[in-house]
Amino acid sequence: MAALLQTGTQYTPPNVQLDLPGIAVQVTSGAGVYIIWAGTTHADSVQNSDNTDGNEGEERVQRNPDIDAIVQQGQLGADWACSMASQNPNIPLSGTTLLRTASEPMALSMSQRLAQRFKCQILLSLDLDPSHTSGGRGPAVGLAVEKAILNVLKRSS
Repeated sequence: MAALLQTGTQYTPPNVQLDLPGIAVQVTSGAGVYIIWAGTTHADSVQNSDNTDGNEGEERVQRNPDIDAIVQQGQLGADWACSMASQNPNIPLSGTTLLRTASEPMALSMSQRLAQRFKCQILLSLDLDPSHTSGGRGPAVGLAVEKAILNVLKRSS
């Protein structure tokens, strides 16, 4: 019997040229829903946790404790939203903020774009360090986080 929920984690290293922080993304997918946590981190080098061990024919996944530690230390409710796309194109997209403590909330608009694109329910929690989004860098960091999320969702769908 196949698992009802699948979880994937990915780390995108910092981009010094674009002044972007490292980004960790964890996606739990189920029937018609993606539960996503994404956060910025100060870690310099972390390997993705969904790398296989290189043995031919094996599909076993090695867990990397560094990326797992980043995800476990993340804050779930810093900026948290839920959005759903309608199956009927005449009915607009619906979404709501579940919890918001972030100074620059991005989760609602990002979850709506993701729900529209993937035609499913999106629960999105963003944990963006204020030092990474200050000084006008918020939109660039938000775009980098959304791209990292898209990379994970494209691989899992």
